[in-house]
Amino acid sequence: MNATERWQAVEGYEGCYEISDVGRVRSLERLVAGPRDGTRLVRSRILRSERIQGGYHRVDLCRDGVTKHHMIHQMVAIAFVPGSGPNLMVLHNDGDSQNNHMEVTA
Repeated sequence: MNATERWQAVEGYEGCYEISDVGRVRSLERLVAGPRDGTRLVRSRILRSERIQGGYHRVDLCRDGVTKHHMIHQMVAIAFVPGSGPNLMVLHNDGDSQNNHMEVTA
């Protein structure tokens, strides 16, 4: 991992997932309800993203048995740009939809 990489909780998934300012998503170690009885341990790991139409990357996040698609560039903006929200239009500074690095310009 990059020594200067910063991590923030993913809004709505606090304690489960984090997003970095370079666009990586990781799950956090936690206990979840198992498919049968009891619980199972989810280990911390970097999640793989899926490239979709237009070259954008998305990742599937799960909470309480419900899985949803999330666009990585939007997750980075929500986590690192003050005042941003889910309806924010995020533009890629270099025009590369695969580059999810956080960069704020004035």
